Amino acid sequence: MAYYNNNKYGITVDALKTKIKCEPCGAYLFFGEEEYLKSFYLDKLRELVDKGGFAQLDYSKLDFENKTIDDLASEFFVMPMGGEVRLLEVRNLLPMKLSDKDFAKLVELAEDIPDYLIFVIYCRNSEYSVDKSVLKKTSDKERAQLIEERFNAVNFTHLGENTLINWVEKKCLQPSGLHTTERAARLLIKYCSTDMLRMRNELYKLEQYLKSEGRTELTVDDVKLFVIPDSDVVVFDLADAVLAKDAQAARDIMEGLKLTRTEPISIAGVLFKALGSAALAVSGADDKSCFAAAKLSSWQAKRYRELGRNYDRSYFAEAMALCLECDGKLKGMSGDGYMLIENLVYQLIMLGVEKSSFYK
Repeated sequence: MAYYNNNKYGITVDALKTKIKCEPCGAYLFFGEEEYLKSFYLDKLRELVDKGGFAQLDYSKLDFENKTIDDLASEFFVMPMGGEVRLLEVRNLLPMKLSDKDFAKLVELAEDIPDYLIFVIYCRNSEYSVDKSVLKKTSDKERAQLIEERFNAVNFTHLGENTLINWVEKKCLQPSGLHTTERAARLLIKYCSTDMLRMRNELYKLEQYLKSEGRTELTVDDVKLFVIPDSDVVVFDLADAVLAKDAQAARDIMEGLKLTRTEPISIAGVLFKALGSAALAVSGADDKSCFAAAKLSSWQAKRYRELGRNYDRSYFAEAMALCLECDGKLKGMSGDGYMLIENLVYQLIMLGVEKSSFYK
């Protein structure tokens, strides 16, 4: 069924673009991990109300947290006051948490929506999912199916690296008369973990810097100077050093993680994830399966498939067991956990290596 595949559930972003342009009224459900795209297309719908100059009259934002389904229903019958369409944006409405009675009413509202109304349920990443690991109950699967049938449900996932490079160059920098090297764009994407909202904010800062310097090209050095990598990215670099048996690089990265006060338990968790994704390389899984199973971006999955080929299954079994053991110790202690992490890194590097080589 459709709800078992995120990529096939609901309508595509291209279909959404067409609908906004040709027939915008109707019921929508925006969900997924890419907040920037959700906000971008919600703004496109707002623009339809703004065109008539009556945005304050014909746009309503409802926080459902302290409301009822009847409160929502009453909003459906408010006619446009100035333009031809009205936009109703609803936050904190969790379809899977509604009672059966209220969910049935929600479906009825979406089915009989007035022809002047644009109704959008805006869900944060944790509020709605069609992943099979989440939809375990039959009732949840049935609800997901009904939502797909009654709503224009759009799953905004993180974009691929090549698409993001094009977006950085053509949509962000070129309108300001700037451009970037491919290496700089890739580094920015890596540092921001493919999060478009963070990239857009970092690019605003970089644009101002380039203009103040009278320059037009964004370089790797600029990204390194102004953009602080996500802590997960730094820990993935630590995993790189571990798998490459590079003790000095591992020490340097650990010092940086301590300076930024990255939680030791988070470091252990990301190390476990990185080793798990690398283990897929020796399991015979293809690239697509690796991306889906480990929930990694393309550059991460590719990197760890390459590193993973240098090891056998027994290495990863032992390495991941060490991570789990460290995680358990961290959860049971109240003091400084960095010593445990440093010991873990040492143990991981030492797997299959003579002790003397660690100090070379």
